[in-house]
Amino acid sequence: MDTQFKPGNSYLVESLESISSFVEQTSHIDRSTLAPEITVKEVRDLLRIITERSFGLHRLLLIPNADQLSAIIQTTLLKVIEEPPTHLVIIVQTRNPDRLLATVRSRLHRSSRSVAPMATGASYKIEDLEGATREKAIEILTAIEREELSSEKINPEKLSLLTSAIQRLSLNCNVKLTIDWFLLRWQVVSGTE
Repeated sequence: MDTQFKPGNSYLVESLESISSFVEQTSHIDRSTLAPEITVKEVRDLLRIITERSFGLHRLLLIPNADQLSAIIQTTLLKVIEEPPTHLVIIVQTRNPDRLLATVRSRLHRSSRSVAPMATGASYKIEDLEGATREKAIEILTAIEREELSSEKINPEKLSLLTSAIQRLSLNCNVKLTIDWFLLRWQVVSGTE
């Protein structure tokens, strides 16, 4: 793991672009991404999963656009941000740190570096989701999310939708219903409805 981002710590970064060494070193790490519209129950379920166990040696919790999280969601995250488990790295991204709760902001290590998307593996299309298993759907959505994060112009609606779908699948929501939910909304945010 990159020496700047140590497990058991929480970091604040301003941008999601270009930090290739971190990307290359963490492409094998279990990663979760928090969508701004996540509910308190979903946050608690996700925190229970990522704090209780790690499928690999370390885990990464990425919180993009953290300033868009409600005060109650930020408060729900406060304890884990303050004292992350020794296997967890938390990276909170916002261009407006002053919009974070002061209690959250004060517990984050500021980083002058940025976090980039994980290195891309296979290339997938949205159509590949049809009939996919939970694991395959997560793999496909994660690959598409990486592509979206590495594009020159990031579409926050697409990114949020991808993150939300990955979270739902990770929290054992019904695979077919989640894929159908995702595909309908993807058409809307892509303008292909």
